[in-house]
Amino acid sequence: MTILSLSDEVFHETKMVFDKTSSNELFDLYKTSHLQEIVSSIKELIKRSEFVVLRNFPINGNKDIFSSLVKQFGIYYGEVESTGIKIDCNYTGCYHGKLDLHNDDAISLQKQPHYGFITVTKEDPYLDVSNGVVVIKEIVEYLMANDTSFLDELLSYQFPMMSLGINYGSDKKPITTKHPILYNDKGKFRVIYDQNRIKYFYHINGSIQPLVELELLYKFNRLCETFKREFSIKKNDILIFNNKTTLHDRSECSFLLTPEGFETREIYVSFAY
Repeated sequence: MTILSLSDEVFHETKMVFDKTSSNELFDLYKTSHLQEIVSSIKELIKRSEFVVLRNFPINGNKDIFSSLVKQFGIYYGEVESTGIKIDCNYTGCYHGKLDLHNDDAISLQKQPHYGFITVTKEDPYLDVSNGVVVIKEIVEYLMANDTSFLDELLSYQFPMMSLGINYGSDKKPITTKHPILYNDKGKFRVIYDQNRIKYFYHINGSIQPLVELELLYKFNRLCETFKREFSIKKNDILIFNNKTTLHDRSECSFLLTPEGFETREIYVSFAY
């Protein structure tokens, strides 16, 4: 697991810079301050390791500061999604139970973001919630040495997926695709996978998933678990990952009932293309 942590001195220096800067000046701030070194270090670490946990970065729940960092990595997604865990959740992001391994917006190769960003704005009241990441090149390297026939199946079998829109904020039009879990893009192996969208395809169509698919997914998921790195991200930490070369998940969350309502884990999520 790759961690880049700001020392307390750098944390306070960064916080003072942010505090003195207006929202519309935050983006250009990265060109003239030590923040440029932070961004270049993150990019180099992701280039080598595919993901990094940035610790002790003074976001303090400020969406403008969070989005200003995201914008340094490409075309901005357009918004910061604020997601809290809910009992009556109707989509994956706010579900309190364990989230399965996936990459974001897997329904569209053309509109799938390159980088994903997750930061915790409020920690879980009881559980030490863990995030997990699988680096897909490690899976491929293992299969090349041990099971090339399974690798060929992952590169060729067309798995169906279905979604209402590409992401949470898009039009809720049904989208159906078929694509292998793994693909080779100019010599680099990439992944496109969301088992919930595969299940949704068969649920909506009222059909039974073929046994061959179930066996392939079971084998793939078990293999991913052996390579998965698990860790906790706390307030002011940011998980930054290459969304096309990694999968990520999250353990279950808890609820605390107070006179004001439920307290749960809350996060910001955004992307760059």
